[in-house]
Amino acid sequence: MKNESYTVEGMSCNHCKMAVENEVKALPGMSSATVDLAAKTLKVEYDGDKTTPAAIKAAVEEAGFTVVCLHDATGWRCYTKTKLTGGGGGFVFV
Repeated sequence: MKNESYTVEGMSCNHCKMAVENEVKALPGMSSATVDLAAKTLKVEYDGDKTTPAAIKAAVEEAGFTVVCLHDATGWRCYTKTKLTGGGGGFVFV
């Protein structure tokens, strides 16, 4: 089993918490998915043969939120924050 922690931006209420947890828990091999709103984190435990960090990140994004960093057994990996150009402005994490 793998244990990881993700920093997630945009969650502010229990509805956000439930949306992320439910989307991630639906992934194959997922044992647990728990959001801490105050810490802006998602902690997961899953079977690495059945799902991947990329699938977890995609599930969080499907719920409408942004994964900023991932912490696993190898340490922290953060996604690059890039300023968008054009009329919309804002930032995107890649």
